[in-house]
Amino acid sequence: MSNNITIIGRLGRDCETKNAGGSALCEFSVAEDVGYGDKKTTNWWKCNLWGKQAEGKIVDYLVKGAQVAVFGEVQLREYTDKEGNKRISAEIRVNNIQLVGSKGDSGGAPSQPAQQQQQAAPQQQAAPTKKFDDFEDDIPFATCAELNDLLFARHYKAEW
Repeated sequence: MSNNITIIGRLGRDCETKNAGGSALCEFSVAEDVGYGDKKTTNWWKCNLWGKQAEGKIVDYLVKGAQVAVFGEVQLREYTDKEGNKRISAEIRVNNIQLVGSKGDSGGAPSQPAQQQQQAAPQQQAAPTKKFDDFEDDIPFATCAELNDLLFARHYKAEW
């Protein structure tokens, strides 16, 4: 039996890559929003990415604020806290990870080249817009009420 989990959220900090027992390990935290309105809460998940994936290019993009979809298995880990109490931590052993958001989805200001392009673009005047009554063709237009009356008359004409 497998305990698969899929979450979508944002990284709370840049990932940390290290060597653990001869295998690469990339650790990061993902904040997942749950609920809505006044009942909205945030679940924090500690995620562990192992092996070749932890050595790959994806690690360069796992930075604070990046939106990701994490697919993996929940593992429970027992540990002792600073006061000597036994605790249990739920962690995700990541099988697959995908970047979900775009590079500029953090809501920041546009990049410098984009600002320069906007300023350098010549100002074009908007073309005058035509009004509804300005059309010169013979396309018939009808209001919803007129169409409804027409359909009603066609449908019930045979019964009258």
